[in-house]
Amino acid sequence: MAFSCPFTRSCSLVFLLFASVSAFVVRSQQPQPALLPAAEREAVYRLESLNPAVGWRSLYPDDVCLSGPHGVVCDVFPHGREGRGGGADIAMHVVELNFGHISEFSPNPPCGLSPAFPDRGIPDEMGNLRRLLQLVLSRNRLRGEVPRSIARCGELKILDLGSNRIAGLIPPEFGRLEALVKLDLSGNRLSGSLPGELSGLRQLEFLDVSRNNLTGGVPAALAGMGSMKELYLSGKPLGGRIPEIWEKLGALVRLGMPRAGLVGGIPSSMGGGVPKQFRRLEGTAKEIDLGNNLLGGRVPFSASFVAKVGGKLKLFGNPRLCLDGELAGRAGGGLGYLGLCDDRTQIIISHPPSSSGGSFPWRRRPPSLFFLSWVHLGVLVSLWVL
Repeated sequence: MAFSCPFTRSCSLVFLLFASVSAFVVRSQQPQPALLPAAEREAVYRLESLNPAVGWRSLYPDDVCLSGPHGVVCDVFPHGREGRGGGADIAMHVVELNFGHISEFSPNPPCGLSPAFPDRGIPDEMGNLRRLLQLVLSRNRLRGEVPRSIARCGELKILDLGSNRIAGLIPPEFGRLEALVKLDLSGNRLSGSLPGELSGLRQLEFLDVSRNNLTGGVPAALAGMGSMKELYLSGKPLGGRIPEIWEKLGALVRLGMPRAGLVGGIPSSMGGGVPKQFRRLEGTAKEIDLGNNLLGGRVPFSASFVAKVGGKLKLFGNPRLCLDGELAGRAGGGLGYLGLCDDRTQIIISHPPSSSGGSFPWRRRPPSLFFLSWVHLGVLVSLWVL
């Protein structure tokens, strides 16, 4: 039996009202798209000055994640705090900012003629990106100092600010970035010493602070970075001695400390005839560069290690370094520029001239005692005549 309504118009209005309410209820029960927190959105907008001709605020007024500029990567996280009270179960956060130089064919936003930031510094708002995993701003001619606020990005894994003009000190607060895997501050104008607080970076695998104006020597705090695989500290005036920490860096593969103004000897914990627990560096290292310093004494590495790494063991430019007899006989030409150690005085005695005909002043034979005696006698005779 068909349903009939004596008040057709009234029934139509009731039906439309019921349909509207049902649609509203269904829509409200569906998960709402996550929105980027206002603080993070403002931090991203600060990057629009990469090219002032392109206004990010007008192009991406509501969303810089789903349809934002290349180089900004976002991700969703369940049960975000932003959803409390609003019914949302997920939250959107910026996880990567990649605006470093990659290649001329990179699809990153084209840079304008003006500096990357109005004051050529990294804005403090970067610290508002609490879920940020990767921040790459290399080769952007940035100035100013490294913002301490970056230490608030507790989940940061990669921080690359290399090849800029950043000055000042390395913030000790960076020691709180416990998830950090790569830290590249090379090619800047940083001064002071490496903060001891960096010993808290136990997950760090790559550290490059070369080509700065750092002082204070090689910090013992590096001993706390047991996951370190690549370490680069080159560039004067770092200075100081090489500390005995290498037995604790058992994962180290590459070590670069050329032209760092280092003095003293190479610690036995870097290799050589030492207890087995101190040979971890020899077991993993594939490249060691200690060239052009002021190091002296015996080279502590074993002959088997020298043969394994070959030319990637760079000790040239250290005229006071010398080899013992066994190492000199088995090292081949890789360390041919170093002389033999004298067992009594460790005065360097030269090797025979190399096949290349090269000549090094520290490889010349010391004058014989017979010759010195004649010189001494001549001086005495001259004085007697006078």
